[in-house]
Amino acid sequence: MTSKPKLTKTELIKHIKSKKITFNEIDVQQSKQVLVHKNYYFKLTTYRKNFPKREGKYPNLDFAYLIDLDSIDMQLHEYLLSLSLDIEHGIKVKILSLIPLRK
Repeated sequence: MTSKPKLTKTELIKHIKSKKITFNEIDVQQSKQVLVHKNYYFKLTTYRKNFPKREGKYPNLDFAYLIDLDSIDMQLHEYLLSLSLDIEHGIKVKILSLIPLRK
């Protein structure tokens, strides 16, 4: 298995631009900050699969859209996690209420 060399943030931005992903809604410097402090390249770029691809390029896709999709994904994750924990607690309370008490 061949491993790819780790790219710098500048090289990652260059690679993203080679896919015709634009930086109109968020500039390159802000994008680098997102990659350094908030998220990582591979997670963000997986969201590009939700956009049409023509000849290996993504016309009409801005990097900010990928960041927005990641934010929506995280909010949904947090909501569903909270909801599932509440459901688990409710089920446990119900089960305990069904166990007969010993005398």
